[in-house]
Amino acid sequence: MGLLALSTLASAEICNRDCLLEQAKQFNANALALTTEKIPLATNVQIRENTKVIALADSKWSGVRKILSEGVYADPIKRNVIEHVTAETNSGKTVYIGTRLKVVEGKITEVEINFDDGPRVNIKNLVPYDPIFNNIVPPEERSTREQLEH
Repeated sequence: MGLLALSTLASAEICNRDCLLEQAKQFNANALALTTEKIPLATNVQIRENTKVIALADSKWSGVRKILSEGVYADPIKRNVIEHVTAETNSGKTVYIGTRLKVVEGKITEVEINFDDGPRVNIKNLVPYDPIFNNIVPPEERSTREQLEH
């Protein structure tokens, strides 16, 4: 019994690419449904929108009625998932939402939202999201993390 509990705990600590992508998917679904209380937030979660500390229920996400396009990127080493979302608000306006979630032990510990509803948001440049950005580069063609960080 103890070994099973330890095994479950160890696997809960690692959120691989699929896990991170699922966290982003659930975050979006709950934000759209206005059920942010269902999002698995850590006790001391840090939430910022356009650099200001907010409660997630107060996010501008609450005025979004549907997602028009999205690109999602996962980094299991840094425990981050980043999304670029083009959405439509309840009033029909096109907006851009960039979101970064940090996931630790199955809980979101950081939420960073860049919500742009200004005149620079141009639907022609954002919808559809170019699927090439979702292609996974074969391992032999990838730069190393060290190369990317320098």
